[in-house]
Amino acid sequence: MTKWRINKFVAQCLGISRRKAEGLIKSGHVKMNKQTIYDLSFRVQPNTSSITVHGEVLSPRTYTYYALNKPLGYTSTRHDPFAVKKVVDLVPSFPAVYPAGRLDKNSEGLIVLTNDGEITQKITSPADHLEKEYYVEATVVRSNWDIRQLKKLLKGVNIDGYTTKPSKVFAWRHTGKSVSFYIILEEGKKRQIRRMAQKIGLEIKTLRRVRIGKLKLGNLKPGEYRKIRTEDIL
Repeated sequence: MTKWRINKFVAQCLGISRRKAEGLIKSGHVKMNKQTIYDLSFRVQPNTSSITVHGEVLSPRTYTYYALNKPLGYTSTRHDPFAVKKVVDLVPSFPAVYPAGRLDKNSEGLIVLTNDGEITQKITSPADHLEKEYYVEATVVRSNWDIRQLKKLLKGVNIDGYTTKPSKVFAWRHTGKSVSFYIILEEGKKRQIRRMAQKIGLEIKTLRRVRIGKLKLGNLKPGEYRKIRTEDIL
């Protein structure tokens, strides 16, 4: 039977990232047969080892993953008393899942919902360099604007003292005051694409995420979801 590293086992059972699991181990909260485990290289057999955290016996979880086409007007959260419509309302209520990252209320498109903390970490952490691709439709709000302004996004632009990482911009169209293009990011600052667009004289009218890693939005209609696997994303 395959043995798991202790950090992977704890992360799998609690639905947290391996980094958080390592924190529990290093701080002495993980035990096997009442003996504290500090060694991160320690290995266990998932179905036979008696591992506890804070006295509770751990057992591997079954994880669930959904790809959802988030409609406009929905909030990317599970718990928000002020949100009238939440993305979790569009998928089954059991098991409880959470959005891996977010799309703002006025954006639409692909979002992953899961109870797997490690995958959520991989999707949201800039250190993992997971690409997110978006389709943008915008209106020109600056005089003498031309398509060369989009090249600034390739190098990165300064927003509130932070210079964004270089992005990929392609398939652009410019007709009169209307501009459309695709953009790929490896980071996700709050309202980043809208703020980047504003910096180069554009006001976004449509912002739709169409890909996360390998996972594509495909033919999902707004409000529809499908079950996926981790290998569909990474």
